[in-house]
Amino acid sequence: MKGALFTLLSLCLLASAIAIEDFTGVTESYGTADRAHALSLAKSASTSTRGVDLYSAASIFQSLGEDASSVCKGVSKASTSTAEEAASVFSAAAIAGCKVSPSASALEVLYSAATSRELASIRHGVSGLQAAKSLGAKVDASRLQDVISTVADMIDEDGTVSNSADSDEFEEENAGIALQIAATLVGFGSLDDIETSKLNENIIGKFGMMKKHMADVMEEDPSVKSFSSFLAGALAMHAVDNSIELDTDQLDVMAEFLTSRRHAGTVEGAASLLKGLKAVASNPWSHPTVLSVESSELSLTKKSEKLRVHFTDVFSNFISPASVTLVEAVKEDGEQTIARDVALSADGKDKTLYLLDFFRFQPSAGFYTLTFHVEPESDGLVIPRDVSITVKVATSLKIEEATVAVREVKSGKRVQVNEAKASFPSAMNKALVAKGDNDIAISFKVFDGIANTAFKAEQAVVRVYSNEHDVEAIFVASTSSNSDVVTATVAVSLLSERVFKYRGGEYKVEVIVGDSRADKAIVWAIGTVKLEFAKAAIKESNKLAPLDVIVHQFRQPEKRPAEVISMAFTGVIVLAFAIFVVKVMTTGNFRLFPGGMGSIFDLMFHAILAAMLGVLVLYFFQFNIFETLFYSAILGLPAVFIGNFALSAIATSRYAHSQ
Repeated sequence: MKGALFTLLSLCLLASAIAIEDFTGVTESYGTADRAHALSLAKSASTSTRGVDLYSAASIFQSLGEDASSVCKGVSKASTSTAEEAASVFSAAAIAGCKVSPSASALEVLYSAATSRELASIRHGVSGLQAAKSLGAKVDASRLQDVISTVADMIDEDGTVSNSADSDEFEEENAGIALQIAATLVGFGSLDDIETSKLNENIIGKFGMMKKHMADVMEEDPSVKSFSSFLAGALAMHAVDNSIELDTDQLDVMAEFLTSRRHAGTVEGAASLLKGLKAVASNPWSHPTVLSVESSELSLTKKSEKLRVHFTDVFSNFISPASVTLVEAVKEDGEQTIARDVALSADGKDKTLYLLDFFRFQPSAGFYTLTFHVEPESDGLVIPRDVSITVKVATSLKIEEATVAVREVKSGKRVQVNEAKASFPSAMNKALVAKGDNDIAISFKVFDGIANTAFKAEQAVVRVYSNEHDVEAIFVASTSSNSDVVTATVAVSLLSERVFKYRGGEYKVEVIVGDSRADKAIVWAIGTVKLEFAKAAIKESNKLAPLDVIVHQFRQPEKRPAEVISMAFTGVIVLAFAIFVVKVMTTGNFRLFPGGMGSIFDLMFHAILAAMLGVLVLYFFQFNIFETLFYSAILGLPAVFIGNFALSAIATSRYAHSQ
């Protein structure tokens, strides 16, 4: 972990020179990298046989003006057994121009879904039938007569749309889905007078409440899917009734939200996003515009090129000639306005590019809010807009009047023992030695490299470390309220044991200064200090060193009788068994031995008993207790059942002899 704290701190201190912090207006567009990412997702999904993936891929290709025919192979293999699958496959085929003939069974699935009471199913059914119609299938519009009424009944007075006709639950995207369904049904020409009345009263008549509800959604927890769905639905319904329209402010907010979510992670997400952006860019009410700063200009210095501002549509395309004016540039505290009413110059080659020499206003380091006014030269859908951008102006830092002093404590006071000076960026002019009871004081001043004035940095620390001893310590430097001098104290006397562990030698000293207003942090190796301790160094314990070998001690065996006694006891047992066998053989009383199947069970039972005796014998010579119990259990279970049959046979034989 040596150097970890230093590395983390250095990364935190490094800052760009000019960076976009906060915007009012649409300030991000769908760029080349976003387009390439979406096409990559679409190309991967185009080889799928899943309908949703194929439709998403085809939709992305269509939105970006690319050839979508690569999905046709997957379309020919995809299933159309459900309404969602059929709608997705037919829609993908219609977009890509695939030669597909919708089957009668697939059309029946779509009719069934379109006439259900679930909004999602109705959506799949209606959109699937629309796609099937474009592929050449005949659609019976009379079978869809009551669909408008079903959808209209789902729309509440507050502008929300239920998931089904039998439920009060709703999703934010439902409003857009309902509008798209209604527009498609109008296109089928299937509405009678009653259905038309429902359309005008419950759908077109409630559009204002839907729009108000979406405005509330914008302020709470919007989603790409809900915005894209509503935009597509509003556009579709505008073709039916031109009284359906969205406000300019609402379109701008949707455009800003969608462009801020342009890094979609899935093919479905990318398709939904592009569907919304395409609706924003091609709507008939007003076209949102984007005023953005080039990412390459995020590090702007006094000698750099001019600030480069682009005026485009949401797809980074040229939208209209315009005059761009910097209305004002105000410093973060609001007390200093450094520029007013400055016209930006248009670039001669790039029609979207406007240039501003911001450093001609001699800004000091800090944050500025730049308010621009964009006045399009063409009338119509591109309207004037004001856009605000918060930027930070960076400076280069330098250090002056740096000293390193060794001090000792006498009578409660610190007395300087030795001192060395350093001139940034060189090291100090002589080597220093510090005892274990000394302190080291490092002092310096930070200056603005451009304005050449004193600069109070946000962060300043001193790092003392030794690679040899694997020791690192960070000390915070601070300034007093009435001085520009930055001071850090390395309390060697207090940290001799806890940090340095009395390990003497050469320690390197670094000064690290950083600020969010600086173009880069200062990491200055100011010099080397030799530490000397009176006590011996503390040996560092090595947690990775091998441990002592663990020796297991087992319990001593208990005392056992002499071997001759054990053998004598075993001999008595064996002798008794031998006498038993001899007596049986000499007596010859097998009169009651069962015949037929009974004799087989009897022989088997005695064989099992003999085997069990054999296990006991092996226990003394080879088996352990667990092996003995294991084999005894295996033999014991059949002994019970076979012994029962054998005893039954003996009883039967005895009864037969008694008669």
